[in-house]
Amino acid sequence: SGTTSGTKIDSGGSELVYSGGVADTTTVSSGGNQYVYGGAVSSDTTVLTSGTETVYGGGLTAGAVVSGEGAIESVWGGTTSNTVVSSGAWQYVAFGSAVSTIISSGGAQTVYDSTSGSGYVFEAVVESGGSQSVYSGESFDTVVSGGGLQTVYYGIASGTHVDSGGNETVVDSGLAVSTVVNFSGTLDLQGGTVSSASIFAYGQENVTGGQDISATISGAYAGQTIGTGGTASGEIGRAHV
Repeated sequence: SGTTSGTKIDSGGSELVYSGGVADTTTVSSGGNQYVYGGAVSSDTTVLTSGTETVYGGGLTAGAVVSGEGAIESVWGGTTSNTVVSSGAWQYVAFGSAVSTIISSGGAQTVYDSTSGSGYVFEAVVESGGSQSVYSGESFDTVVSGGGLQTVYYGIASGTHVDSGGNETVVDSGLAVSTVVNFSGTLDLQGGTVSSASIFAYGQENVTGGQDISATISGAYAGQTIGTGGTASGEIGRAHV
């Protein structure tokens, strides 16, 4: 077991962190790669334009900053926590877990299942200009703030909070459970299912496809609009058809 600090990885270079190893404050530049294997730890890594950090089963990263066009953090069975993704960068959770990621302007987080297992995302924050796409896998307790977007394709989003100016969109066969839509937030159901959503004052749900089950609409100017192709049942409050 060894420790490195302040390593810089440029184009064509790689850092491989094996079990028992610790890499601290690594910088990965364009064309560079950091690989974190089972039992290894990477902390406070900076991944810049076209650099990559890959976290395998049992590996752990904490406090990474992933910024710049084409910068990628990939999670393949490991765990990443407190990553910040911005400015054209991407966090890809194929299986394993991402905890407390902040996705800010120009950043994206994508959640999948793979043949090896499911991707799980916990307590992400999607800020203005950021996006979270749940193609498969599961997202728990995401907060979508003003100008942020969460799109649920075939996976499951549970406990999402949509705040002022934020949007959650459910399409295809996606499932959103217990979404909370607050002041000036929007929930768009275009396909799939939304179950037990709560729409509070000045929040809005638009149902143009799929099925909404047991929404609660409560507070001044809270609304649910049901268009052609949309179905809602068991609602509490007021809906507009």
